[in-house]
Formats: sequence, structure tokens, C-alpha cells
Amino acid sequence: MKFNKILALPALALTMWGLGACTDEVKYDPAEQLSTPQVYFPTTTPSAVDIEENQTSVTVNVERVNTSGAITVPVTATATVGGEATDIFTVSSVAAFADGSATAPISIDFDFSKIQQETKYTISLAIEGADLTPYGKSQQTITLQYAPWTAWTKAGEAVYTCSAFGFTESQPVMTRTSLVNPDLQEFKFAAGTLFPKEILVQLNKKNQHRYCSASGYRRQEWRI
Repeated sequence: MKFNKILALPALALTMWGLGACTDEVKYDPAEQLSTPQVYFPTTTPSAVDIEENQTSVTVNVERVNTSGAITVPVTATATVGGEATDIFTVSSVAAFADGSATAPISIDFDFSKIQQETKYTISLAIEGADLTPYGKSQQTITLQYAPWTAWTKAGEAVYTCSAFGFTESQPVMTRTSLVNPDLQEFKFAAGTLFPKEILVQLNKKNQHRYCSASGYRRQEWRI
């Protein structure tokens, strides 16, 4: 019995040593802090903008992390319609940040009389220079369109269903009609718990009673 105990002691020592070797602390090497302004396009920048009647400009904002000092950031832009270049837009060549400001505007100017109804204009923007951040967007594409509509009115309720847990919720459905094409109608489904982003559907009013759905873990269903 004593002999067994003597053999057990070295084995226990080896086991404890092994456990200690496995629990060595892992050193964390934090990322280098950047001292540049770190300019970027925010993720909230809209990808599509509706032009209102007689509107002559649209403003797109860029942001920065370090707000110390007044700086200007170069901006380049190209404008196309149907894949072809157009010269009816004038875009700011710089984004100017005031001292202490986290936001700077980029102005897109145009002559409203040259804007064609129901035509999509694509503006591709890029901020350049050494003041950018590697963690944000340096390019942004925006579609501009003049398509006048009536005011939004409530059309009913949409029911969102989570098939995995049987959870449902209702959100209002809004609708509006094009003033250019009376047969064109849009439906806007409000964001909710299951679908955190707003849903926009455009249909021709001649095609009534259309059924739309999306299958999967989360599903939305509606009838028009």
C-alpha cells in the first residue's frame, strides 16, 4: 500500500504541471490606434433618393472619427443615366470638416428643368487621401429619381410570422400612387421585431390580388 502511494505522488505532480502548462495566459495585442481623422461614408447613407419637384440639390454626408481640427477631404464623382455619362450634375470637389465637427456635407447640384421623370440617375462618389479609415466605406453610390407620388396613406396590416417559434406580429402597410403613372402603386411595410428593415414593394395597380411571400426561418406574407 505504501509503495502505491509513493508511485502516486510523482504522477500527481506531473498532472498538476500539465494543467499549469495548459492554463498559460494568452497575451492580447490591441490594434494600433490611428491618429488620422478616419473619414468614411456612414452605413446610414441612403442608396436611393427621391427628388422633389423644383428641388435643385441633394446633400450626402461623410463622417470622421477624430474631430480635432478643420480639414478638407478630396471628393471625386461620376454621374450616369442608363450607363451613359451625364453632365447635368455638379458635385462638390471636397468635403470640408469644421473644427470639432464629425460630419461634413457633399453637395450634388442640378438644374431641375433637365431632370426627366421616372429616370434613374446614378451618382458614384469617392473620398480620397490619407485621412480615410480602413474600417469604413470610402465609396458610395446613390440613385436619384424624380417620381412624384401622392402622400402615404394606410392600406392595412402586414402579419410577420416566425415559423420556428410560431411568433407573429402585425405592422401597418402604407401605400401611395404615382402622379406620373396612375397605375403605378407602392406599398411600404413598416419594420418590426422580425424584420428590422422597412420593406418597399412597387406594383402596377392593374395586377391586383398579387400574393407575395418569403420562405425561411423568418417569413412575411401579404396580399394586395
